[in-house]
Amino acid sequence: MMGRLEDPGVSVTILIAGGLAIRTPSDKTFPLIRELVDDLVTENGEEIARVLFLLCQRAKMIAEPAGTALLAAILSRKLLPGGKKVAACISGGNLDLNLLTQIVERNFLIAGLRSKFAVEVPDKPGVLNTLLNVLTELGVNVESISHDRLTPSVPLGHVRITICVRTLDESQIASIENSLRTARFAFERLT
Repeated sequence: MMGRLEDPGVSVTILIAGGLAIRTPSDKTFPLIRELVDDLVTENGEEIARVLFLLCQRAKMIAEPAGTALLAAILSRKLLPGGKKVAACISGGNLDLNLLTQIVERNFLIAGLRSKFAVEVPDKPGVLNTLLNVLTELGVNVESISHDRLTPSVPLGHVRITICVRTLDESQIASIENSLRTARFAFERLT
């Protein structure tokens, strides 16, 4: 449910499933838990985020993070039903759109459905066209392109092109890398 973002001198707790964040069970629920619950499992923010992504991608469904915790426990195999039929209730819609965007974008990268490359080339006409032709031949969809001529690490007379592409899977990303090498482009895979 929680994760830590570590930066030099800064520690921030990020809570994915705020609906599950309680300090202690109430006087009414604790006796019920003691009587009816056999075991407890915990889910971390990454597991819950993965389920949110899968629900969006495969079921076209939006749910709040706390409402997906049971499904996350089942999919992460922390909760094993032992051959019994199980129904996971997925509920709620209280989901911050900025968080959802971050979850979707991050899981696109993890699943190999998106990648980003930096290519350093001579700053002359036709080079970008050659680069785009390499990607077109592979059936790659370009999402964004940026040019950087001003960063001191980019040699004079050159440009660093950062290109984000939509891909089918990791094998297509490997094909992109091979084709860029074959075309003699100096590149770095950023994501």
